[in-house]
Amino acid sequence: MKGNNEMTPLSVGLAQAQEMTGLSQVTLRRMVKAKKIRAARVGRRVLIPTSELERITKPGANTVDEKE
Repeated sequence: MKGNNEMTPLSVGLAQAQEMTGLSQVTLRRMVKAKKIRAARVGRRVLIPTSELERITKPGANTVDEKE
């Protein structure tokens, strides 16, 4: 990879996830709690894999709760 020294992180905190997706931190927390996206807790911090953020932001992804 010539000229590209920037690496993509494997996971990010809620603030960076908010910047990457445009979703609020509250929405992201709700999605984690509802198990719509995977996350890991490190102490009080919530880390979300960037692969999950890519999955929920691609066109056609279901990120809204649907009434049954």
